[in-house]
Amino acid sequence: MRRLLSKSRVFSLDAKVSKIEAGEALQVILAVLSAFFGIRSKRDHDKGAPALKPAQVIIVAIVAVICLVLLLIALAGFIAGK
Repeated sequence: MRRLLSKSRVFSLDAKVSKIEAGEALQVILAVLSAFFGIRSKRDHDKGAPALKPAQVIIVAIVAVICLVLLLIALAGFIAGK
């Protein structure tokens, strides 16, 4: 592990990947899906927003959009009779 000494503090240059616990992952998924459909209350936003990490929210949002697009493509193919 490479380390950088600066102003008597030790900073790690390696990326730290934190493990997401099941409860935290569910909180991120629910936050993204409720925001996706516009049904998240202000109380839930104020309570849960500080705990959410931007990278987690972005990744879950991208996955949710991809799933929605694939679902719409499959539904259109089913309705069209392919």
